[in-house]
Amino acid sequence: MRVMVGSMTYDFNEGISVLKSGSTYTQKSTVNQNDFTNNDFVYQGGHEYVVTDAEAALLIAAGYSPTVIT
Repeated sequence: MRVMVGSMTYDFNEGISVLKSGSTYTQKSTVNQNDFTNNDFVYQGGHEYVVTDAEAALLIAAGYSPTVIT
């Protein structure tokens, strides 16, 4: 997953999706329709996302340590 915050880009392990439910984040290698229905948001592995600074901080606090790409 690639997350863009302002001019910074962060890469997470591609192929691993991150599911957000409330304030809880979990990883899953394969997602299905129920994952989209039962979670607040699904960050699909291998895709780019633009998030707010606040969401980036929550992802980092949940243990997803990004690598900055310039």
